[in-house]
Amino acid sequence: MRLNRRVLLTILASSFVTLPVLVSAHHSMAEFDRSTVTEVEGEVVSIFWRNPHILLDIATMDATGY
Repeated sequence: MRLNRRVLLTILASSFVTLPVLVSAHHSMAEFDRSTVTEVEGEVVSIFWRNPHILLDIATMDATGY
């Protein structure tokens, strides 16, 4: 079965229109305040690295030592 040229161009054009919307929705910057810096001191307990995301578990102590 061979797709005609019009169907192929329609599929290609629709993918160019929808792909940027899907990609931009994946990484929303709404939850981050880039003007605030937060420093955490502690021991890295584990690292979970699944491209393109990294999850760090950090053991820290509060003011009472726990």
